[in-house]
Amino acid sequence: MKAELWECLGKALIDNAELLEHLMLADSGVPAPGKPKKWLTWILGQQLITEEDGVLHLSGELLNLGIQLTKPGAERFAPDMEENYIQIREGCEGYLDAKRDGRMDAAAEQHIRVRHSARQIVVHLRRESLGLRNFIESGYGYSIRIADRIRDIESVVGRVQRLHEKLGLFSYDSLYTLTQGDRALNRVLINDLLGAVSNNRAELLALLARLDTLTIQIRKQDTRLKKLHKVALYLQSGGSFDLEPLLDQPNAAAWVAASKQAIGGYLFTGNSPSEGLEAIEQLVSNLPKAKTKVAAPAEAESRAAQPVTRAEGTSEEAVEPFAAHHFKAMLRDLVATNRPQSAKAYWLDQGQPGVETGIWLYALDGFFVALQAYAQNEEGRSLSYVLVSEEAPFDRISANRQVTDLWLKRSKTHA
Repeated sequence: MKAELWECLGKALIDNAELLEHLMLADSGVPAPGKPKKWLTWILGQQLITEEDGVLHLSGELLNLGIQLTKPGAERFAPDMEENYIQIREGCEGYLDAKRDGRMDAAAEQHIRVRHSARQIVVHLRRESLGLRNFIESGYGYSIRIADRIRDIESVVGRVQRLHEKLGLFSYDSLYTLTQGDRALNRVLINDLLGAVSNNRAELLALLARLDTLTIQIRKQDTRLKKLHKVALYLQSGGSFDLEPLLDQPNAAAWVAASKQAIGGYLFTGNSPSEGLEAIEQLVSNLPKAKTKVAAPAEAESRAAQPVTRAEGTSEEAVEPFAAHHFKAMLRDLVATNRPQSAKAYWLDQGQPGVETGIWLYALDGFFVALQAYAQNEEGRSLSYVLVSEEAPFDRISANRQVTDLWLKRSKTHA
């Protein structure tokens, strides 16, 4: 949409603002004026307002825009998932009907409608995940009161839980039923929308678990602060704590720390120096013997360097990679038949017994990557054939896709 069209839309909305307000409030429509204005004619030409039997009705696009602008705060950025699912379903039905009838222009319009609805959901999920992460990292709100922070956290948790429940509409079964096997719809709904929903649902669950843990910690902190506040008020009012009954308890030694004592002292020797010397001699004689440090063993004499005779090297032939032999066989079949070769079909027909197909596909993929790197870095050229993966559909609860087969094909650049 060019800038000129946006300017025309703005002028038309400003010129017909009062009429649009009446149309938003009137379910049965508003009678058309006798002589329409210039910009009203332009809006009618764009099908933003429809006229039926002399009565004007607001289109769904302007109605949704008005509802979106009147929503407060976070609700403005929260699309209705059920309404979006209905729009996607209607768009898929219209696309398939138009494609079946050969109306390609109408099919393209419906496909754009489905793509826009799916993108709206994906953008909202990313915005919700980013906002939740910023909420956690910024300190759980801007209030210094713990009760307010707990209330903010519970509000965010409730909103995200409701969003997580609404995302259950976009499951693999429901979306695949809407596509009816169409490749264009499958790419939009299964590859893009379902993948984004699965990733964001997993991230939202992790953030919810983190918020639950933080809520418990804040509640414990609130309890401790309340107790400390009560103790401080009691002491400020002149109160005192009698700890003697606590020290008399049998388990007092387990939680009362001992007072620190300095290492040292003095000896009472009586009145005469001789008594003091005898007491000191007796005390010294009863002391344990001093520990003697064992001398370190003498360092071993350094030995002179001795020549080391190099053993005759035995050259061994490099072992050919596991997948190389089978890859060459597939490549010969590709050159002979000029048809894509299936790695899975080859392995089921000519593979080694006891080796699973998944191991063969993994080894073949690694060998082909190494072969591409060698051809590009050492020889400065690209291969005339490519290895294309065939992937299973998205799982219902995961965004990962499993590789089921590898196809050896000729490269389009060398065809």
